[in-house]
Amino acid sequence: PAADDAGKGVSGDRDNAVVTAATRSDRESESGASLDNNNYDLRDKSPVILTKGARKTINDRAREILSEKSEGFTDAEKDILRQYTGEGGLHTAADYTKEALNQHFTDYDTIRRIWDVLDKSGFKPKTALEPAVGAGSFVGHRPQLQWTTVDIDKTNHDVAKALYPSGTHYNVSYEEFTAGDFDLVISNVPFSEQRGKLRNTVRSDVKTLHDFYLLHSLDRVREDGVIAFITSKFSMDKLEGKIRSEIVSKSDVIGAFRLPGGHFGKTAHTDVTTDIIFLHKRPEGAEPTSSQKKVNEQWAKSSKTEHGIALNEYYQRNPEKMLGSVEVGKDKLYGQPAYIVNGPAKWDLFAIDYTPYKGGKKEHTAAGEVKGVPSKWPDFQRWAEETGTMYAEKSDPDFGKNILVTPDHRVLVAGDMVQMSDINRLAKLYKPIMGAEA
Repeated sequence: PAADDAGKGVSGDRDNAVVTAATRSDRESESGASLDNNNYDLRDKSPVILTKGARKTINDRAREILSEKSEGFTDAEKDILRQYTGEGGLHTAADYTKEALNQHFTDYDTIRRIWDVLDKSGFKPKTALEPAVGAGSFVGHRPQLQWTTVDIDKTNHDVAKALYPSGTHYNVSYEEFTAGDFDLVISNVPFSEQRGKLRNTVRSDVKTLHDFYLLHSLDRVREDGVIAFITSKFSMDKLEGKIRSEIVSKSDVIGAFRLPGGHFGKTAHTDVTTDIIFLHKRPEGAEPTSSQKKVNEQWAKSSKTEHGIALNEYYQRNPEKMLGSVEVGKDKLYGQPAYIVNGPAKWDLFAIDYTPYKGGKKEHTAAGEVKGVPSKWPDFQRWAEETGTMYAEKSDPDFGKNILVTPDHRVLVAGDMVQMSDINRLAKLYKPIMGAEA
């Protein structure tokens, strides 16, 4: 590396995978006026209900806006960006990646009802993680929270950082994200029977993507924190209960609700049947009450009913939690016998009971710090730039080398290794050898 490359990785500039919250100087003009320092507020915005043709038009316009600028968006441009809806339901596998085709964003009404239930339960988060952020609709309905978002899709990431500049945004796979201690993890998680490229390195025993999001999030949320997810019905209904048993070994099920089939048809153009699940992470050593333990045990099991249909035992014992009229029919997507929940959703039955365990919150300590070197990736990059420190990531071709010679004949020797605490990255630090030692 050249002498003026100090503070960069040994292989040169990185893709901007992490965007941190803007600093005060970043946000203000010379006159002191605020520039883009507030997260966009969706609470008074009209729902996004578009035809497939209109979705394509809006999506194309959103990409044009993002290609033209990275800050200073006008209100009109933000209104376009908030209506970006991804590619789910619009294209075939021949046109787009599997990840893009699984993008089915959540309608505002459902999001508002989830937030309303959390508010009424008395749960008051300050920090929140959205691990599949999409266009950021969950974020925009509580813009005042301290937000962190993750999305592997670059366009989704760019939309989120444009609309919510006060958050910290990661353009990485959720498998790579390792930060924790969030009060709340909330999302409409991607549904897929297969995992992505990192499936063999992070919980390779978990085969489905939606189940991975549930388990991985239990390690991201603090004790007494809450996970609120929209997920595939197969998370609850599949007969194999190993994943659910692991989930209730660490958390309490404080709510589970099945939405009517086609609930997201108008907004996301999908007929997938979904559940909304609320989990309360138990503090280490805490025991649930006998009634809560019973709920957990029911939720962990699925069995075939008299109709030969696999159904979670929580729903078998609490059919009112399926928010519509139920009949025996065939699944539209798979053509198999299924219980069909017909709408509209009976939202008056949508409620949860959150009671924190006493004295359960543990102090969070940062992991991976080496001699004062920051272990969070955005802080580490800033520190390396300010101190002129050279480093190599594990993916760099020079990572295995302990001695490097720069084009200006400086000799660098490998020193400490820093494991990041927020994403799964390892950095090797290099320091110059001076004088006769070189």
